[in-house]
Amino acid sequence: MFFSLSTIPAKHNKTDNSSAGPSAVDKFMSYSLLFIWVLLITFALISITRPQWLINISESEKYEEAMTFKRFGDRFLEQKEYGKAIYQYNIALKIQPDLYYALGNLAVVYSKLGHYKEAVSTLVKMIEIKPEFSYIAQTNLAEIYEKNNSPENAIKYYSEAAENAPFPFHLYAKLGYLYCTVDKWEKGIEAFRKSILERSDLKKFYSGMLERDYHRISDHPEVRDTISQLLDQEIPEDEFDRFDEVVFTKILSRDKEYAVAINNLGWAYEMTGELEKAAEFYDYALKIWPRYLQAKNNLDSILKKIAAETPDN
Repeated sequence: MFFSLSTIPAKHNKTDNSSAGPSAVDKFMSYSLLFIWVLLITFALISITRPQWLINISESEKYEEAMTFKRFGDRFLEQKEYGKAIYQYNIALKIQPDLYYALGNLAVVYSKLGHYKEAVSTLVKMIEIKPEFSYIAQTNLAEIYEKNNSPENAIKYYSEAAENAPFPFHLYAKLGYLYCTVDKWEKGIEAFRKSILERSDLKKFYSGMLERDYHRISDHPEVRDTISQLLDQEIPEDEFDRFDEVVFTKILSRDKEYAVAINNLGWAYEMTGELEKAAEFYDYALKIWPRYLQAKNNLDSILKKIAAETPDN
């Protein structure tokens, strides 16, 4: 006996819902999928357009992460674990390549290890990143070249640093000494004179403070604008009352570094044969620093030379 399964209709006691539309679950799933797609498209658009608020958040997080590694590097630098310090600074710079002070400390480590080529390339990067602070890297470059007996390169970078630094007293003093070591006495005299002027001129001191603070206060544009206006103005002499010129002059009259600069100027004049001028500056240095033995010896020596060259009356 054979049965034809296709010809015997089934009996249904339940109502057929096939044409009644989607269920609540189907609707929920559809809306959920639609929401997910909208969300994905939104994220895609955000990642493509990179709105400023997102950039700010990501940059801030990058900076904080980089600073964490930089601080680790600083600790190792203090402990003289230079290899570990380099490792930490390099991680910081991989996260934030323009992290200025990480570059600076990395250059310090390289210099301490005698890796001068790496130190120089790192310092050059610092100048590119923050040209307004170029004198810091230029000073370090000059010191490296001076240490490695390359006076011409040292002179180049000390000159550039002195032109850019808010307080170039020490830089001109170094520059004067280096000129003298390569027998450029006239240039040495010029540099020593600039050094003395930078130390003794209240107006230059005032401008230097403003310039230094202008670059330091980068997070306060309104303060920087005020400082910029002050720098652009010709400063009247009566404005210096606030700095107490009397106190400034009194401090200068006891300044040992100032006395050293004056003694060095006397030395440069002596080497060019201007003995009377040299004696004058040696004497002035001793008035500022009476126990300055080098100036005393220089003065005694040059007075004997002058006496020897003076014909008997």
